[in-house]
Amino acid sequence: MPTIHNVFNLLRCFARFKLGRPTPFYMTYEVTYRCNLRCKFCSVWRNGSKKELDFGQARRLIDKVAEVGVPVFNLSGGEPLLREDLEDLALYAQRRGMMTQLNTNGTLISRDRARKIAEVFDVVNVSLDGFEKTHDGIRGINGAFKKAVQGMKNLIKVKDTCTVGVASVLVKENFAELIPFFHEVKRWGGDFVCVLPVGGTEFFSNYSVSAKEITDFTEKLLAEKMKDHSFISPWENIIKLMPKFVRGEMPRICDAGKLYLALDSEGQISICPIFSRNDSYKIGSLLDSSLFEILHSKRAEQVFKLTKNCSCYALCTTAFSLMFRMSLPNLARETLRYYKLFT
Repeated sequence: MPTIHNVFNLLRCFARFKLGRPTPFYMTYEVTYRCNLRCKFCSVWRNGSKKELDFGQARRLIDKVAEVGVPVFNLSGGEPLLREDLEDLALYAQRRGMMTQLNTNGTLISRDRARKIAEVFDVVNVSLDGFEKTHDGIRGINGAFKKAVQGMKNLIKVKDTCTVGVASVLVKENFAELIPFFHEVKRWGGDFVCVLPVGGTEFFSNYSVSAKEITDFTEKLLAEKMKDHSFISPWENIIKLMPKFVRGEMPRICDAGKLYLALDSEGQISICPIFSRNDSYKIGSLLDSSLFEILHSKRAEQVFKLTKNCSCYALCTTAFSLMFRMSLPNLARETLRYYKLFT
């Protein structure tokens, strides 16, 4: 649940963006590249793990992110729960005044760990891509669905102010069952669902739905949103862009390095969470320099040029860019809806 300090930082970021002097709103920290699943569409497990920072080094990174007033700090991976000190990192980020989010496959959320997670994370996204056969097929490990569902239910039982929901990828294998699956998530007590279609590259085209399928799915998702606005968490203007992205007609809506950034497991800053593992988008080590110095370096100036033809679609990039293009009343309303304070 956002605190007064979080809301102040959000409003400060919003005001600076409107004045043409943006400061980062969202930082995702990929704490590890280890993973216990083998997702079809993911390259992390294929490329192997990298060096990870110890707790003291990671805490230094958090300090530097907090110093510039970043409101939202996301912990991701790999599978971040493979780090035993994950909850300690989240607690430290909370104490530095940031809202904390977790992206997890859910398979490691035991009853004991669920209590710890609920205490230190404001939002938890559990990756689930449909019912058991479909999910296990997409995620590459038999039994992943049962473990993830149990993990999510463990978390729902003990959550207080923590918001818990499902993040799904939309692919050929699951587009027909995602809406019924979302109904099931609601019955479990999940707070929200969000969905991201794969597409945009030749590799992803092997998994992408057709133009007709994405149009049909988008219409159904919008109808579901009309029934329960806060449960379907992406707002309408994001959902309506899905067909354009899948058809390769996505307009450039990019604020990489301005509103959102990424940290890899070694402490390197990337201007975009989507390309956090691509060295071409890295602009410096946060262990060695301040965030301000990195963002105003010659290297950053060169890398920013790589985004001029960007046409990505993601909830950690495009959604934030569109959010900051809203009017202040609309931004306030959508934020309150997300945290169940307004219907």
